[in-house]
Amino acid sequence: MLMKKLLLCLTVFLAGLVPPAMAKKGKPTVDTKKILVTLQLSLENDQLKAQVRFKNTAGHAVSVPNWDLFDDGLSNDYFQIKDELGHIADYTGKMVKLLGATDEDLLVFKAGEEKERTVILNSYYTWSKDAKQLTVKYDRYGYPLTESAQIDLTKH
Repeated sequence: MLMKKLLLCLTVFLAGLVPPAMAKKGKPTVDTKKILVTLQLSLENDQLKAQVRFKNTAGHAVSVPNWDLFDDGLSNDYFQIKDELGHIADYTGKMVKLLGATDEDLLVFKAGEEKERTVILNSYYTWSKDAKQLTVKYDRYGYPLTESAQIDLTKH
């Protein structure tokens, strides 16, 4: 009986040492905490464009839900946009109730891999016409490695 308990403890300990990408067969496990999200903003013809770069900082492959990379446009309030007075822009896009991701819903990032997406923020958000500066941050739950970007609207 003691040997069985020791074997069980050893198995549990060793399982904790296996990188998440190897924990199960198929796609790597979902791990949004290892994805660094950076933004670059530009204003062209009164359209605020955000180039969003997602980078896997883990030493192994990870998966994220494909809707977090908004290939089909935004389906939820993905960004926080504030003006210089701290007013938050209103999200006017669609709101889709997302259930747990299935294997078909997962996008795999290899170790160190980057993926870039572009979105026209005016298509989904409204902010004060008097705003002089905006700060934009990708604001999805579970992405702690997110940097914000600023744009001065008076220079465009």
